[in-house]
Amino acid sequence: MLRRKAWVLIAVALVLGFAGISSAETVGFEYGVNYVASPSGDFDKGTANHFSLVFLLENGMTAAVYHESATMELENNAGTVELDIDELRLAKEIGGPVSVILGIGKGSDGTTSGIVSDVGIKYEAISSKGKASTVNLGINLLYRFFEVTSAAGTTVDYGGAVIGMNMSVMF
Repeated sequence: MLRRKAWVLIAVALVLGFAGISSAETVGFEYGVNYVASPSGDFDKGTANHFSLVFLLENGMTAAVYHESATMELENNAGTVELDIDELRLAKEIGGPVSVILGIGKGSDGTTSGIVSDVGIKYEAISSKGKASTVNLGINLLYRFFEVTSAAGTTVDYGGAVIGMNMSVMF
């Protein structure tokens, strides 16, 4: 079922991305690492890798098909949990190198799944534009809302602050 939803997200991103083609750099990718901290959730901290396929919708606005794999450390050294998160993300420049990010999708801890939503900002610290591509090094600061409920009715909160560093290339 997850694969079908991932393909639907990719198809939506492709349609939206190619509907707004207005410059030579219309598609690209982003790769990065995240640190996750939970002030009130059911884990202490975690690390993640993420990859996105990015499409330019219009000048200053992008849509991305986002995937993240995370390892979360549970409270009181109770072990670790592997998370998989898939989202459709929209980013809009709000001034200079700063963009607002909104993401919604599905996350899973291996046994249960739930809705994930992210809201935050991205700062492009370094940018280099060439003839055929643009490369950016950025920093993300997000808040994640993500809870799952097991069949037994136990709710686990994986939400928290996400700080990330990423590199993107647009062609």
